[in-house]
Amino acid sequence: MKKRILCAALAVMMLIGLMASFASAVTIIESVALTVNAPTMGALPSTGMTCGGPFAAYYYRWDHQDNAVDWYDVTDNHAISSETGTFVAGHVYRVNIWLECEMDCGFKVTGGNPAVTATVNGNTATVNKAYGNDPAEIIEVTYEFTCKWANTTSNLIDKVKVNITEPAANAAPSFTATMDGPYAYYTQLYSDEIEEYPVEWEDLNTGFSLGVGNTFTAGHTYRLTVMVGSVSPCEFKLTNGDPALSAATINNIGVPVSTLNGYNPAKVILLTRDFEIPDNGIKTAGVTVYEPMGGWRPDTQVFYAKDADAANYTIGAMKWYDVAAKQYMDPEKDFFLTGFKYRADVQLVPAGSKTFSPSATAKVNGNNAVAVASGKNLIVRYIFTAKPASAYVCEGNSGKCPAAQTSFADIPAPTNWAHAAIDWAIANNITSGTTPTTFAPKLVCSRAQVVSFLWRINGSPKMSAANPFTDVKEGDWFYDAVLWAVKQKITAGTTPTTFAPNLNCSRSQVVTFLYAAAEDKTFTASNPFTDVPAGAWYYNPVLWAVARGITSGTTPTTFSPGLACSREQIVTFLYKFVAVNYPR
Repeated sequence: MKKRILCAALAVMMLIGLMASFASAVTIIESVALTVNAPTMGALPSTGMTCGGPFAAYYYRWDHQDNAVDWYDVTDNHAISSETGTFVAGHVYRVNIWLECEMDCGFKVTGGNPAVTATVNGNTATVNKAYGNDPAEIIEVTYEFTCKWANTTSNLIDKVKVNITEPAANAAPSFTATMDGPYAYYTQLYSDEIEEYPVEWEDLNTGFSLGVGNTFTAGHTYRLTVMVGSVSPCEFKLTNGDPALSAATINNIGVPVSTLNGYNPAKVILLTRDFEIPDNGIKTAGVTVYEPMGGWRPDTQVFYAKDADAANYTIGAMKWYDVAAKQYMDPEKDFFLTGFKYRADVQLVPAGSKTFSPSATAKVNGNNAVAVASGKNLIVRYIFTAKPASAYVCEGNSGKCPAAQTSFADIPAPTNWAHAAIDWAIANNITSGTTPTTFAPKLVCSRAQVVSFLWRINGSPKMSAANPFTDVKEGDWFYDAVLWAVKQKITAGTTPTTFAPNLNCSRSQVVTFLYAAAEDKTFTASNPFTDVPAGAWYYNPVLWAVARGITSGTTPTTFSPGLACSREQIVTFLYKFVAVNYPR
């Protein structure tokens, strides 16, 4: 029993001896001396650090912390790193350094808190607990620097860096800019009661300044002027009274520096830079339209012309403008008049994301035209003078020959005197065939047919007038045409109660209808016809029609007033009548 007690006592004594030996081997770190790259104006923050002092071998930067050496801008209240910016002169920066001790070492602790003295770059620093870590193992050292000027002999600003949103086509100009670089804290946009706008844009192509609501135009050059002021106690560096900056940039491009009349150049300077907006838009456009012909309705069909940019746009709406009447034309009711001016307005739409160049040029039928921007679209305008009906040339099956698009087998050849008029009548819906396959050019026309042709020329209006005629029934294909002709005093009935719609229409009746429909009934002509006596009811209509070139006699001395009119003759009368005499 005594032996067991003795052994236990010996074991305890040995354990106490071992513990005392271990305790005597632990190094207690009482001080740390650190060196970092102090903030210098324009420099990037560094995470480098060296350890010094008598305990330098027993501690090191704690590498388990992502930012064991980090920097904080106390002046602007945000963290800073080599990726977020450079040091600014005059700002206060705090460096935070986490340290860890070596094995068999420990930082001095008193009352559970670090009791280590610390210096950073030889200056007394603060030691803190490292957020939940054992203060004997890991501590945090902090110190605040004031960033010094690169030029330690004065507070002269010799670099100015301005950033601004660069101009882009159709974008609004920016009137705010930011200061950057090592002197950012001591430079600012300047304005006062006289110079209210520190950022100005001038369009060098037009000479006008841009304001709120304006946009940049592709292909134009813009001059940016930025008024920059120094912040006290700093001033801009001068030589012989002029700015002597080593560098001035706008969006990292070197720019000239100038002074503002009446302002101290040590306090206010001007930076200017020209921006040229590239013009990548569609530069040319060309279209082909049917030229106005006297007597034809406005044709709104448009074709692509052969130009380099044709694949970059499509054709939108097309309208004809009557220059004399000062209004757009109704393609269902209006006609071109020979010798009058008409403007073709063709809308072109850019394809996809394409745009038209502000300097885009355009041609219509190979002629230089006016190009007017309309939003993203382009309106191409060209003024034609309507050619006489006689200028019409049938293009056969390959072009504008309305008759060729029908199945009529009895249409006269393009060289025939009646072909152009038949083309016109078909194209303008004045008449069609007598059957699906025949036009019947030689067929005599009735009174109902002639007034229907005139009614269609005038837009086929619906009528609500009372019907005095027993031989004109509601539902008849000529019902509205007859009532319209009577209301317009173009004709009357053959009796007070009959119109005789199926009665053949003579040459004298046709020209009398046209004479009654014409607004201008004046004429100067002698009477060459022996069968048109003075005092006849058709005397004036015949001489008027001949003077206007609508028809001539059947011989040099006869008009044949009682001769029945064929379909080809009547559409020819109407074609020439509308071409030069139709009222506006």
